[in-house]
Amino acid sequence: MHKLGQFLKAKFDVLKPQIAAEIASACVFENCGVCGFKAARIDEIGETLHESKCKVCAAERRLLFIDCPRCTAQIRIEDMAEGQCAKCGVDVDINDLVEAFGVAQDPKEPNSYAYCSECFRTDTETVVPYGDGYLCLSCLTEHDSADNCRFCNALCTGIDPVTTSGFGCLVCEGSLSLDHT
Repeated sequence: MHKLGQFLKAKFDVLKPQIAAEIASACVFENCGVCGFKAARIDEIGETLHESKCKVCAAERRLLFIDCPRCTAQIRIEDMAEGQCAKCGVDVDINDLVEAFGVAQDPKEPNSYAYCSECFRTDTETVVPYGDGYLCLSCLTEHDSADNCRFCNALCTGIDPVTTSGFGCLVCEGSLSLDHT
């Protein structure tokens, strides 16, 4: 482990001038959560969605920045859709994010919020329409599509709707789980 630390430090030392130049040109860097060096560049990859990539150890993670509902300072949201305003202390959770990023739901129309096949969070629908696809506000994974389960009708990402009537989806176990005796 000590040798790996020495290698990462040497790599950081080589990259320092490049990182300094990028910071001078208005790029934002932060300390990497994996290696600890201030070498993780934050780039916007979609409206309010950002990605942090470390130039030293190549660690990547997604971030969401939202305005605080109380004081309008920016709140940083990472995995599990929780954050706290550093300025006023207000807490933000998945329900706040769905309200902020979700589209107005017409009770007469099909639901456009879905369950995520990446993080398997089933306590609430965490996936909202985003761009041409969907974004899970819990794990920050983008999905191309979402389909309804043919057994329970839940809208889910990453499912094959043809097999869901028998095998179910993220939310249900399908018809094959029913006792047919």
